[in-house]
Amino acid sequence: WKGGFGFFATSRDVTRRLAVPNGEVRKVVLEVWNDEGLVRREERVTPNGLAAELTQEIVLHRGPHRASAQIWLGNAQEARVFQKAFDPGDASALVLEPTPAAP
Repeated sequence: WKGGFGFFATSRDVTRRLAVPNGEVRKVVLEVWNDEGLVRREERVTPNGLAAELTQEIVLHRGPHRASAQIWLGNAQEARVFQKAFDPGDASALVLEPTPAAP
């Protein structure tokens, strides 16, 4: 894809590192958006907490994107929401440290 000057989408690993206690995470909804809309949505139920990092393999073009994560901790009824704007550029793997979204 690099020979296409970034015009072609390629598969990338997008990892989110969130400032939450991994053992308390019970449910996660991960989304990636671009200017055209939702690119990928994934829901995971984790009754015993997170055992690994939150990584998704996603086909992305260069350009502005937004990653969001909704996290339910313990018995909480409301999700904690984290967001991060990013541009995948040429990277084949990205590590995002989203911040809490404003209420």
